Amino acid sequence: RKLTAKGMTAKALDKESFEWEDPNNPGSVENITIARYFQKRYNITLRYPFLPGLVGRRNSIFPIEMCEIVDNQRFKGKLDEKQTADMVRFACQKPSSNMEQICSVLNQLNLGSAPTVSSFGLAIPTELSKVESRILPAPVINYGAASRPPSMTPRDGAWNMRDKCVLSSGKPLRHWAVLILANRNMVPENKAQNFISTLVQICNQTGYPIENPRPVIMYGNQNADIGNEMRAACKNIRMRPGEAPQLLLVVLPSTNTQVYQMVKNSAYTTLGVHTQCMQAKHIQRPNPQYCANLCLKINVKLGGSNQSLPAASMQQMLHRKPTLFLGCDVTHPAPGEQGKPSIASVVGSTDFMGVRYAATLIQLPSRQELVEKLQEAIVRHLKLFFKGTRTKPQCIVFYRDGVSETQFAQVRDRELLEIQRACASVEAGYSPEITFLA
Repeated sequence: RKLTAKGMTAKALDKESFEWEDPNNPGSVENITIARYFQKRYNITLRYPFLPGLVGRRNSIFPIEMCEIVDNQRFKGKLDEKQTADMVRFACQKPSSNMEQICSVLNQLNLGSAPTVSSFGLAIPTELSKVESRILPAPVINYGAASRPPSMTPRDGAWNMRDKCVLSSGKPLRHWAVLILANRNMVPENKAQNFISTLVQICNQTGYPIENPRPVIMYGNQNADIGNEMRAACKNIRMRPGEAPQLLLVVLPSTNTQVYQMVKNSAYTTLGVHTQCMQAKHIQRPNPQYCANLCLKINVKLGGSNQSLPAASMQQMLHRKPTLFLGCDVTHPAPGEQGKPSIASVVGSTDFMGVRYAATLIQLPSRQELVEKLQEAIVRHLKLFFKGTRTKPQCIVFYRDGVSETQFAQVRDRELLEIQRACASVEAGYSPEITFLA
């Protein structure tokens, strides 16, 4: 007999009871525990009566020790870190490998010779469909004027930062600290100092100025309250009254996502400070390319821009009109997580080149795709665009992700109306061109 378990009993089987009428003694009703019931009804003495039982669809209860898990079931819960990495590694194959596997399975199935298929007069080809394709030219990327050369064209979708400087630097880094959440044996202080020296040197060469080359280095406990550890690091930064910490460089002992999430949660919801996380293994031997990648992330967080498309190309693409780029997506709780809200994220550009962006988060009912309060978010991004450019956008490009085909028309009509209402609320008669992409 197959059972679909929907949960477990709140009490152990020797404590969970119900009213039972003995079929051998009609009319006699007694309150009996589940463990006692199996003893009297089936002459089975449970070995683990102190464990809870499995609850079926009709609230029937079964002892765990009398059940077996069916093989090859699809797991609907959230994958852990290793499972996620294994899944990505398995799925990340070259297109040619995927094509070979699909063709191989298709030949093994030999569906074309199946009697049911041929009886309907159907023919299933064994080769994949062929379509015409084209390779788009790679865009030119502009870097800072001190770069050699200041512009370059990627080859095979990749390029590096050698002899390149950021397009524009953020605020110079003065008030910062290093918080190491690994023990001193893993990250000795002299190794940390050496890495910081290399990072400061690479940042200055890349065009992002670090004015304090010797930040405070503190060791913290990853098993303690992460927020308190970060707060203590911030208090040790030398600042004048009224000044605030600019950055915490947090060294993580491993790829533990739980510690990373606690760092980010404390930084953005409690402390209000930018953080840059890195793995402890990179401290041992400072790699210039790795330090350059950290520099790019730090520069953007402190208000800089790393690169851009040529202004002429952007103006041609945008028909020489100020354009606001908006993006929207909804993240839903993982399977099995009940009661947690869905979160909508709306990002919008704040400059003419579409390089700088601001974000807005909206909490939604669990697993709802339609974004409530979208009008308020759009109004905020219209104002931020005006603040950064001193002009209203004449065009709005709205990218919408995560919408299924069955919901597309409903989402498009609803959210397009919200964008139009937001524009009208900013100024009467204001109606920019809107492009909705999903």
